[in-house]
Amino acid sequence: MGFVAVTRKPLRFEDVYQIPEDAPYRFNVQFDEKSGYRSKSLLSVAMSNHRDQLIGVVQLWNKKRNARIKLSPSNTNDQAIPFDEGDFDLLACLASQAAVAIENAGLYRQAQEMIRSRDQFLSIASHELRTPLTAMILQLKVVLRKAEAGEKSHNELLTVERHVENMTTMVNNLLDISRIQAGRLELHLEEVDLGVVVREVLAKYKEVLNQNGCSLQVREHGPVMGRWDRARIAEVVSSLLSNAAKFGRGKPIAIEITADSENGRFTIQDSGIGIAPEDSERIFERFERAVSERNYGGFGLGLWVARQVVEAMHGNISVESRPDEGAKFTVLLPKSLSSNRA
Repeated sequence: MGFVAVTRKPLRFEDVYQIPEDAPYRFNVQFDEKSGYRSKSLLSVAMSNHRDQLIGVVQLWNKKRNARIKLSPSNTNDQAIPFDEGDFDLLACLASQAAVAIENAGLYRQAQEMIRSRDQFLSIASHELRTPLTAMILQLKVVLRKAEAGEKSHNELLTVERHVENMTTMVNNLLDISRIQAGRLELHLEEVDLGVVVREVLAKYKEVLNQNGCSLQVREHGPVMGRWDRARIAEVVSSLLSNAAKFGRGKPIAIEITADSENGRFTIQDSGIGIAPEDSERIFERFERAVSERNYGGFGLGLWVARQVVEAMHGNISVESRPDEGAKFTVLLPKSLSSNRA
C-alpha cells in the first residue's frame, strides 16, 4: 500500500505468493485459519483529488479458498482466477468516484465552517459598531444641550473623538482583511525611528490608558532605525497597546524598545489576565480570542492583522504568557528586507 501511495502507480498481482523477494513492495497476506480462506490475487489503486494530492489507497484482495471473488458474479466456480483488466478498470473508476466524494465532503464542511464564521462575525461586527455609535449619539445630545445653554463641552467632545477613533480602527481592520486576502497589502517603506513611532501612538492612547488605570513604563536604548512602513508599525503598536489596556486589569504596562545589528525589537507587557499556553497561537487567527466575547469586545481581528503586517515586513510577532500572569508580546523587525532574506 505504501508503494502505491508514494508512486501513485497501481498494482495488480495474480498471485501474491509469486512476488519476487527483491520487489519494492511487501504485503501482509490475509489468512483465516477457521475458514481456510487465504488472500491470493490483489488490486491496489491510489485515490487522488483534482490537484493530484493523495487522499488514500483502495486495495482489494480475494477472500475465497485458492480462488477470487469476481466483481462480476458471472463466475461461480472454485478455481483460482486472478483479477483481470476489467476488474482493475472498475476498481480504478470506483477509486476515482470515491476521491471525488471525499473531496466534495471536505469542501462542504469548509463551506459550512465559513458560513458559520461569517454569521458569527456579522453578529459581532453589528454589536461592536453599534456600541460606539450609541455612545456617540448620547454624547452629542449632551453637547447640543450644553451648546443651547452656552456651556462648554470639551470632555464630551473628547469622548466622541475616542469613539470615532475606535470605529476607524474597526473599519480599517475590515479593509485590511480584504487587502490581505487579495494579496494587496501595500507597504510604504521609509527610514523610520521605531521609538518615535511608539511614542506617537502612546500620546494618542494616553487618555484611554488613564481611564483604564494603566500606568506606563517605557524603556528605550537609543534610536532604533530601519526601513519600515511607519503607518503599519503604528497600527501594530496600537493593536497591542489596546489589548494591554483592555486585559491589563488596570496594572502597569511596560514597553521596551531595543535593537541589534540586524533587527529592531519592541515588547509590550501587561500584568493582566494572561493567556493559556494552548491559546497562544490561536489568538493570532482570524475571529479568534482567548476570552468570552460577552465580557470583552472586539472583532478578534487585531492580532491576526498585526501578524500579517509584521510578516509582510519579514518580521515576527510572538507572545509569552500564562493565566493571571499577564502577557508579553514581542515584535521583531529586520532593519531592511534584504537582511532578513539573506
